[in-house]
Amino acid sequence: MSERTISWTELIVLMAFGAADGRTADETVRGRIHSRSVWQISDDDPGEHTDSVVVHPTLGRLAVREGNVRALRRGRLVRCERDDGTPTMIFGADRTWLFGTDPPTELPRNRGSFGFNGQEVLFRLQPSRWEGNDFTSLTGPIQAVEFLGRPAWGFELAPPSHKPYPIQLTVDAETGLVLREGNRDFGSVTEWTEIEIDVDVPESLFTWDGPTQDIDEANAGRNAEHERDMALRRDWLAERGLLGLPLPSTPEFVLHERDEDGSFYASVDVRFHGTILRRPVSAKHWDAADTANYPHTYRWADDRWEWLIGSAHHPFDAAKLQALKDYLAETS
Repeated sequence: MSERTISWTELIVLMAFGAADGRTADETVRGRIHSRSVWQISDDDPGEHTDSVVVHPTLGRLAVREGNVRALRRGRLVRCERDDGTPTMIFGADRTWLFGTDPPTELPRNRGSFGFNGQEVLFRLQPSRWEGNDFTSLTGPIQAVEFLGRPAWGFELAPPSHKPYPIQLTVDAETGLVLREGNRDFGSVTEWTEIEIDVDVPESLFTWDGPTQDIDEANAGRNAEHERDMALRRDWLAERGLLGLPLPSTPEFVLHERDEDGSFYASVDVRFHGTILRRPVSAKHWDAADTANYPHTYRWADDRWEWLIGSAHHPFDAAKLQALKDYLAETS
């Protein structure tokens, strides 16, 4: 296997268009994809809605989420589903169905793109993918490897200047399909764990004839749910006496119209933009990101809590800061 070679240009063509004889340009694929997503979180982020939180030696705290999905593809038609066969997403010929709502959301396929687990290995890498400098240049030679019993090509791509680590790809030698994409140093990966190529995948699997809602209805439902969530959050603050903070703010008036008889039309903007954080008294340091966008920051502790206030526009004078401390000391 080590005697096989391929140039970078030949591999780009293979990934975009399949085998030169055209046999694999519109292949059918069926299998199972495993994804391990990893992203940085702050020291104070509890890492909710993740499988675990790990500490990286240089990047700090990382949230980790893993999952598996069954996937089927027939040319540009794609279906992702759970183990019991119920779909989670369908890209049809001209329609898309998203199953994260009840009923599912239906919209034109050309109305936008949606990220989902497994997408890195489900679609062909087009020539335009290799423009620019965002993981587009090799760090070393292309290696002849084997993956899931199939001959494949393995290679590593250099990161752009604003990212710390390279990524590694494994590409099927016959079809040019990506079999695995990972970031070894970061710990993330998306890979086929089972794959069958050139199998019978009926076209009927890539459509949906059950109840649906359109994207505007789905957005309205999400907005209503968001408003309910915001109301619950405001109630939480109100119950603890945190909605009446004595914050510094200066009304800004703009006079639009005036008349000799004294009538006028003006707008007024009372602005204060900032952040407020509290936590039980501890020996921990505040994360610098918590106040990175606030030129005026204040930290103190009372008998129960440590506080951090950041203000984007208005500094606190001594009297206003003391009034704020006194007020917060009485909150629950």
